[in-house]
Amino acid sequence: MINTFHSTLPPPPVPPRTGYAGSKPNSNSSLVKFLSVVLLLLMLLTFGGFFYLFSKTNTLQSNLSNHEDFAILKRLQECEDSTESKWLLNCKELVLKYKSVLDKVLQAEGTAAKIVGESSPETFAHLKAMPKQQSTPPLLNPPANTLLWDREHSVFENVDLSSTGTLTIRRPGTYYIFSQVTFSAQHARAPLRQFIMSKTKKKQEGEPLLKSYCSLSTSRGAGFPDLCTSSQAGVFKLEAGQQLYINVTDRDLVNTESSFFGLFML
Repeated sequence: MINTFHSTLPPPPVPPRTGYAGSKPNSNSSLVKFLSVVLLLLMLLTFGGFFYLFSKTNTLQSNLSNHEDFAILKRLQECEDSTESKWLLNCKELVLKYKSVLDKVLQAEGTAAKIVGESSPETFAHLKAMPKQQSTPPLLNPPANTLLWDREHSVFENVDLSSTGTLTIRRPGTYYIFSQVTFSAQHARAPLRQFIMSKTKKKQEGEPLLKSYCSLSTSRGAGFPDLCTSSQAGVFKLEAGQQLYINVTDRDLVNTESSFFGLFML
């Protein structure tokens, strides 16, 4: 008999199982890498396109704004050269809008200066009454009840002072206003008074901000001058272009040595 339990031959191979095909190399890895690169490129192109459109839009808006500014300046130039009434009416509306925008810009600059703590130029005035011996130019002809001021002996900053006694405000804000008027003679029919008067762009007729009166003594002592003094002060909000002046009973009754008017911005 042949011994089948011992043999020098290798054992036969194990037959493959049904439905098992074995492991195959991954053939899709190169395709996945290619698609990933394509997707990354698309994302870069998309972000680049958005960034380009955003910068282009800003450039167009800036150019449009510059064009509008140039158009406004050109329109103002046309208004200056125009002589037709219908064009002048339109120019008036344009100038009003321009002033309104300019006022807002000035207010914004003032607010910004307060926020950052920038020092603004001082605004004040202390005016001394003009002596009676100084003659007034005949062309001015100021009213007899308006006090005039001596420029050489007065101090003022950031306000305008006219030769007719009017003080014009340059900067809007809150002001402390004060005045003192001394009378050396009594009026025959009117009380001795002094008013601080105000005129604005809307109200060209003067209206009083403050009023004060004084009266002379009926019994005059020997060697003593007959004088009375009225003083007044107050805090008011003033706008740019607003005009202030002192109205008295009669300028010839005023003792100019002790009469003054002033203000300062708070």
